[in-house]
Amino acid sequence: MSKLSFKNSFVLLTAAVIAVSGFFVVTGTAFAADPVLEVTQRIPVKTFAAADGTYANGWSWVFDVTVPTNETTIKMKFTDWVSGSNTIAAAHNIAFYSAQSSNAFDASHAITIDAADTYSGVMNLNNDDDVQKAGRQIRIIIEAAVPAGSAGGSYSTSYGINSANPDVALLATDKAALADASVKGLNPDLSNITVALANPLPAAGSNGSAITWASDNPLVVSNNGQTVNRPAFADGNATVTMTATITKGAVTDTKVFTLTVTKLPASTNTTIIPLGTYVVSDVVEGAATITNVPFGTARDDFLLGLKTGESHQIWNTTGIDAIGLNFNTTGIDAIVVNGNTLTVTAQDRTTVVIYTIAVSAEPSHVATVTTLGDYIISEAVAGAATITNVPFGTARDTFLGVLIPGQTDQIWDYTRIDAIVVNGNTLTVTAQDRTTVVIYTVAVKAEE
Repeated sequence: MSKLSFKNSFVLLTAAVIAVSGFFVVTGTAFAADPVLEVTQRIPVKTFAAADGTYANGWSWVFDVTVPTNETTIKMKFTDWVSGSNTIAAAHNIAFYSAQSSNAFDASHAITIDAADTYSGVMNLNNDDDVQKAGRQIRIIIEAAVPAGSAGGSYSTSYGINSANPDVALLATDKAALADASVKGLNPDLSNITVALANPLPAAGSNGSAITWASDNPLVVSNNGQTVNRPAFADGNATVTMTATITKGAVTDTKVFTLTVTKLPASTNTTIIPLGTYVVSDVVEGAATITNVPFGTARDDFLLGLKTGESHQIWNTTGIDAIGLNFNTTGIDAIVVNGNTLTVTAQDRTTVVIYTIAVSAEPSHVATVTTLGDYIISEAVAGAATITNVPFGTARDTFLGVLIPGQTDQIWDYTRIDAIVVNGNTLTVTAQDRTTVVIYTVAVKAEE
């Protein structure tokens, strides 16, 4: 606050002089193109005062003031008048008004100073004294009453002017009311977010401020707070900033809320997925089976035929304790056999399933054939045998009809047997194992 001195004399007192000095101005937020709050001129109107306690016989001045366009309120304050050891109280002895005000537009509606060095009530502005000038131009009439019995002298005071946009205070109130409780929804607090935020997030303050929201990571928490994607257990908790932009008229502010979105619990998934012909049973009390594993399957090939149901599982194929758990299992041999086990531990490291493997029976090596008729079938030697005593002129279908496979899964190749069987025709028999092969050469009896 700067000091004002006004040079006037009291009619009923010893001649007194009040000299004019500097001033102090306080302003709120202004538009960028607006001038700042400024007292452009101070005009003394009444330079003599009678000490009778009336404004009519007191001092008066006119202040020409430029106010930023968006600031629609004015307050003033004054210190007590001082002249040497003498004082005149500012309280109830100074009042001001302006024709550009909606509530203090004349002397009968003037705003009175109620306490020294304390801002007055608000004078609302609704007009402009000179629309050709930048900002809002107002003319303030200041009147001072001199109480009866006041000592004459040269008195001085200091004053302050404060202009403001009322929306600033209203917005500040709405911002203060925007608390964690209005954001967290059903979550216990903002440091433990697992579900959607308040539905909806506040969109307006009680004083009319508009509120919009933005997330710095919408993939985890959406801008409206209704979608929350918790991180996987292995990724850890996620920190998300939700910013509320609060707007009231031309005034804007922000308030930031920091959220901790807690990771999902560790997976208990112990399922495995067959990629081929294996059959995996449901899990019952920590146990399951893997069946339809071909005989002779190597361990590495067996494992390539399976896929993890969850990427953080631990597979134990050795039967040896890998993470402090005593599995007491056999593991998987280099060539998988019945009773081998695959132990799967879930990400939570407590959920365990033991998969017992059932290998299909060893495929038959039998490539022999027998007959229902009079054919003579020799024993196979080095993959070769004979079928003799076949009557001359026997048709192929008749020939084949009296032969019986030694095992049901054999493959017979009779493409080298003529429609009427002749000497040297061959029947090739492949066993179930698909590696054992016997070629039977046919010998037909002489024509009778």
